[in-house]
Amino acid sequence: MILYLRASTLRQGQSGLGLEGQRLIAHRFLQPGDRIVSEYIEVESGRKNNRPEMAQAIVETRTLGATLLVAEMSRLARSVYFTSKLMEERVRFKACDIPNADEFTINILAAVAQKGAKDISDSTKRGLSAIADS
Repeated sequence: MILYLRASTLRQGQSGLGLEGQRLIAHRFLQPGDRIVSEYIEVESGRKNNRPEMAQAIVETRTLGATLLVAEMSRLARSVYFTSKLMEERVRFKACDIPNADEFTINILAAVAQKGAKDISDSTKRGLSAIADS
């Protein structure tokens, strides 16, 4: 398995807490005989489709015929397009929080993650605007 860990902000990435939590979830998820052959860490928004570490993880996943492992579906992406593209290109991936999800469920959860990211962004913009106005 190829492990992909992602934090959204530099502060989250530097603290390591979110990344360590994801790593722990992934290692607890492994079954006897499973092993992680590589680990990729990225500090980037899940809304972005151009993530260098993710791209490298995908290449290695394909090259080895491995499975890309993420602790939570939201760590994979917060983009319906990106998630659908992975499925269309037959990149095998598993999310520890939904290990038995089928394609239909993954598409729904990708849409929910994308909406959540937009809501967070909108809320942050409103908060910053309110601070600037006061």
